[in-house]
Amino acid sequence: MGNPKDVKNFLQTKYDWDILASSNVWSFGPEAYGTNILLNDSLASGANQSGLNRVKQSVVQGFRWSTR
Repeated sequence: MGNPKDVKNFLQTKYDWDILASSNVWSFGPEAYGTNILLNDSLASGANQSGLNRVKQSVVQGFRWSTR
């Protein structure tokens, strides 16, 4: 996916994304540079973040498979 900081800055400057959204990009699909974006849009107060991080790789893999 590239450097997360570079991706965040690119989305903010080129597409006017807010800081929270651009900081929570989990993946691009179908490959690391595809046209689809998987975004963790959950709020820290409303979701179990450690639980999400435990399943993140599985979710990313499923996302990439489904976008192929």
